[in-house]
Amino acid sequence: MIIYISIEFSAWVLRSAAHICQRVTNAVAFMFRQMGFDIVNYLDDFAGVESVDRADKAYIELKRLLDSCGLEESFHKAVYPSTRMEFLGIICDTSKLLLQIPDDKLKDIQEILHFWTNKRSAKLRDIQSLVGKLNFMASCVRPGRVFMSRLLNWLRSAYDQTGYIVVPSYVQKDILWWVNFLPHYNGISMMMLEEWSKPDEVFSSDACLSGCGGWFSGKFFHQVFPEFIIDSNLHINCLELLSIIVCLKLWAQCFRERKIRIMCDNITSVTVINTELELIQLKEDVRVSTRAAYALGSKKTY
Repeated sequence: MIIYISIEFSAWVLRSAAHICQRVTNAVAFMFRQMGFDIVNYLDDFAGVESVDRADKAYIELKRLLDSCGLEESFHKAVYPSTRMEFLGIICDTSKLLLQIPDDKLKDIQEILHFWTNKRSAKLRDIQSLVGKLNFMASCVRPGRVFMSRLLNWLRSAYDQTGYIVVPSYVQKDILWWVNFLPHYNGISMMMLEEWSKPDEVFSSDACLSGCGGWFSGKFFHQVFPEFIIDSNLHINCLELLSIIVCLKLWAQCFRERKIRIMCDNITSVTVINTELELIQLKEDVRVSTRAAYALGSKKTY
């Protein structure tokens, strides 16, 4: 269960207001943790996570602690213990383990994106505003992180320019991706509750210039590549990634909503997967999270 409480802070007109507020809530959070509860604070907002049998008690104790410190609670913003709560502009659902952008914020960014599809030039502050909003969206729409890198590079280069800055074609293409896929990918990103030391499943794959194969939990396949792939003379890195995609498609239903480690003897493929430059569509379709690990292959003789 998750809870949300905010306090009234009336000194925001001061230049140091944010720093003062953060130090006050840091002290409250420290005392609350000493009472045996989990809590996180940001400026005047608090959020806590507890088991069902402790959630009500934590909510009441936090209210008492705020009262004892002479801090006034913002009652209209408080959220009673629930499995679904909005915190810092993101909806957290602990039943489905999902993160989601609220509908009003989603509508606002969609209007901004549609406006940008017709822009041919922009000022620096407009670029900063767009990148900031999309960076926030990427916290819930994880495939969008891939389409942030060129926007960030464009922003860095814009600092050396003055006046209106031309919008490059590659930026327009990335914005178009956000326009088309933001509504579909919002609300499907999984919360990561633990580190990747213990994956749920492991599979291995390998490829050569003429075919590929894979192994998972006693199951395996091996297949000669079709002629059109062989005739394409693809680099071995591409063939290794193709082998991994075949494995994911073949065993996708076994991987649904699980953490998967991919054992691969091609370091380039490992890097590509771990930076999420490929496999986005398939991973989001089956709600699977992947990490690749390098496995030293045995020497082959012919």
